[in-house]
Amino acid sequence: MASDAARKDARERSLGGAALRLLALLALAAVVIRTRAVLAAARVGDAVGARAERVRALEHELLELAARQRAVDAELAAAAPAAPASAPAAPAAPPEAKPRAAAAAAPAARPATPFATTATWGARGPPPDAFFATDRCAAPRRNASAEGIFWYDRPDAEACARARISLRGEAACPGEGERRGPAKRQILVTGVQRSGTHFTWEMLARLGIHVHHEGLGPAGSVSWLFTWKAATYVINNPASLDARRHRFCVVFHQVRHPLRVISSVVRATRAHDRFWDWLYGVEPGLDRTDPPVRRAARLWLLQNRRLEKIADARFLVEETSPRAVCSAAGFPDFLCRGDGRHHATSSKVVQPILEPRRLARSEALRVPSKVPAVSWADVERLDAALAAACRDLAAAYGYDADPRYHPQSLDTTAFKA
Repeated sequence: MASDAARKDARERSLGGAALRLLALLALAAVVIRTRAVLAAARVGDAVGARAERVRALEHELLELAARQRAVDAELAAAAPAAPASAPAAPAAPPEAKPRAAAAAAPAARPATPFATTATWGARGPPPDAFFATDRCAAPRRNASAEGIFWYDRPDAEACARARISLRGEAACPGEGERRGPAKRQILVTGVQRSGTHFTWEMLARLGIHVHHEGLGPAGSVSWLFTWKAATYVINNPASLDARRHRFCVVFHQVRHPLRVISSVVRATRAHDRFWDWLYGVEPGLDRTDPPVRRAARLWLLQNRRLEKIADARFLVEETSPRAVCSAAGFPDFLCRGDGRHHATSSKVVQPILEPRRLARSEALRVPSKVPAVSWADVERLDAALAAACRDLAAAYGYDADPRYHPQSLDTTAFKA
């Protein structure tokens, strides 16, 4: 009896030990599986960066193919054969009804804009990227009532010359009409770096216009880099721009008071600055041996003069509502006059649309605003002729020499889009 109990206890201890060993083996197997998964994820992660750009490029190519297919379908529909001649003739209309019948028989005119006039995707949420992938440009609205927008008047004879030196598309020029869908974006807002493009990008995004800052978005771009038609760009956020393919339908020249720009550029410049290294290659008038203040002032002058030759319109960032820019670019009113419910990247919280405006001099002096670190005297000590040229151009744009009359106290560093 005692021996049977002992054997039973031994058997139970043996089974318990086996169970413990099995649990240990299972735990070890789980560790091995997790380790292999981590290693596999690491190997995949290494390839993600290399593949991400290709994925974005394929997405753009698919959108472009879809836009081209829509264009081909429209052309085929327009070229469809007429009704056979043997078809029975319709009874003659009464004389007074003939004009109306002729009007009814005429083909429907193409809408003035390629964009839908309502939010077809829902009452809230960002427009899908395909909303901006059109086969043609929307006509800009040269509306005299749009405050702060100055339109450049250019002879048609200069259109192709302008297209050759810029990213502005001209449908009448050789090769330009072939650009469809994602190869052609509706809007480019560009100006000297530190001119408030971050603010413009954020406000357009809040309205639902899906542009990218310093990069190429579905609706276009807000970038100081794209003033120049270059082989490569120092920033590509997130997709790269190919100057051989991509064009913009409407180009806006954004301006900020020169002393604020010069001060900000000097403050942002680093000892080894990749942005300046890129600029020396695209803007011949810059000299890397210049002191920082003189170099920044020369950049403000040269880049603004360049934009006067290629842009469609100009506006002062301190005094122009982003709604006016949106509308002038040809985007639909339900976005440009919206309340932020179609934020291009996040509509969970409706964010306010900030609208700068021109202030009376007495009112402007009451607005708290940062004093620029660089003064006109600082520029004049280095180059009196350059200072005079900058002041003259600023006056032509509508600026007072004293930046206090054009306050801009808004801090855009917290903007997230």
